[in-house]
Amino acid sequence: MQLTGRLFLLTTLLVGFTVDACATLPPAKPIANFQDIAGKWEGTSAWVEFKADGTYTWFIGRNSGTGTMRIEGGDVYWASSSGRRGKMTLHEGEGRRVLKSVAYETGFTVELKPAK
Repeated sequence: MQLTGRLFLLTTLLVGFTVDACATLPPAKPIANFQDIAGKWEGTSAWVEFKADGTYTWFIGRNSGTGTMRIEGGDVYWASSSGRRGKMTLHEGEGRRVLKSVAYETGFTVELKPAK
């Protein structure tokens, strides 16, 4: 990834983190299987498509990739083709569904909502 791409990705994640950190999330809900989160989800300048087979495709700006997931203790642990790893938690209530994802290497948090 070129320096410009890295800076864009970092800026996008920082903006997403700043905006999302201010919002109050509904309560956490355990994820029983990948069907619970299957479909397209979107966040600040990003979207992800989760599949029922435990794989996903992500797009942030002009960058994209794929990844795999596993479920443990009601949370999803993901590994991206870019080498990043992290944990995702489903929050549901008050008519909202939010996936909160934290990347282990950077500590950045991204919140995704079902795409319209």
